[in-house]
Amino acid sequence: MMRKCEIVFNKAIASNKIHEAVLFVENANGDFSYSQGYGGKDIDSPILMASITKLFTTTCILALQEQGKLSLDDKIAKYLDNSVLEGLQAFRGKEYSFELTISDLLFQISGLPDVYEEGKDNFKLRAVKEDFFYTFNEIVAMTKRLKPHFIPRTIKRAYYADINFDLLGKIIESIMN
Repeated sequence: MMRKCEIVFNKAIASNKIHEAVLFVENANGDFSYSQGYGGKDIDSPILMASITKLFTTTCILALQEQGKLSLDDKIAKYLDNSVLEGLQAFRGKEYSFELTISDLLFQISGLPDVYEEGKDNFKLRAVKEDFFYTFNEIVAMTKRLKPHFIPRTIKRAYYADINFDLLGKIIESIMN
């Protein structure tokens, strides 16, 4: 099985469109585990969260809700440090950061801006041209420099922003550690 994983992975990275990758395969019993990295990445390397991971993040959040470890109505301040939240969602001079809920993030109704699409330093064009990553704290700091779009939970308003799922990922980490 290990050889087959290696063959499939090597075939995938042979493309000149693949600059870095990590493969991790493990069976349910835990008696088989295989990982391989490419392009300077390994199992512990930070990798820019792409939209596909939002499906996994949503699944984890809903599984934690089912297990009674969180509620979608929980304020995110219950799981994240004040230093992360302070100034994150300040709309027209009023601070809403500590009122944000897990549901606000999950359903993209937080009003938070998106550093990938907005501002003079947005990542949209850069991501196509080069491999790079920012830490969670750097992403939060960049988000704080942008203006939110609306007050959280404003009726008939939603705005797609990756920071919502970056925050959900940190909430999952805080619960699982």
